[in-house]
Amino acid sequence: RPASAEGTVVLAVPATTLPPLGATFQLRLTSYPSADAAARVLAAARDAVAACPRWSYPSALADGGVAHRWTVAVPRADLPYDSLRVRITDSSTLGGLPAVAGGTRVVVAVGRTVLSAEIALGIPFRDQLEPKEQLLLDDLAVVGARLVVHALDS
Repeated sequence: RPASAEGTVVLAVPATTLPPLGATFQLRLTSYPSADAAARVLAAARDAVAACPRWSYPSALADGGVAHRWTVAVPRADLPYDSLRVRITDSSTLGGLPAVAGGTRVVVAVGRTVLSAEIALGIPFRDQLEPKEQLLLDDLAVVGARLVVHALDS
C-alpha cells in the first residue's frame, strides 16, 4: 500500500482446515501511516491486557446471557520485531454444562504494519483447555505470525 494509505486485510481459515479440528485461525494485517502509529497500536494492546485482563460480555447462547473472558500476556514470541503474545480464554455454561474456548493471539509491529495472528479452539463440556492443547495453539499462532513476518520482510 502507498505510505499514506490505511487499510486492513483479514484472512480467516475455516475450522475444518486446521488441526486440531475445530480450531479457527485469523490473520489481520493493518497498514498505518507510519511506524510510530503502528508502535502505538502495539503499546495500546499491551496496556489493554494489563489494565483489563478479565471481563464479561453478552452471549446469546450462554446461560444467563453472559460469557466471561480472561486474557494474560505470556512471554513474547521469538520474532525479529516487537510483539505481544496473549492467551485468551472464554468460558460460559450452556444448558448447565461448561464450555470453553481458548486460544492465542500474537500481535507484531513490522514497520508501519501491524499483524495479528489469532487461533481459537472451542471445547464443550470442559471448563479449561488441557496444557498440551494450549501449547499447540501457542505454537500455531507463532508459526502463522512468523510466516507472515517473513513474507513482509521479503
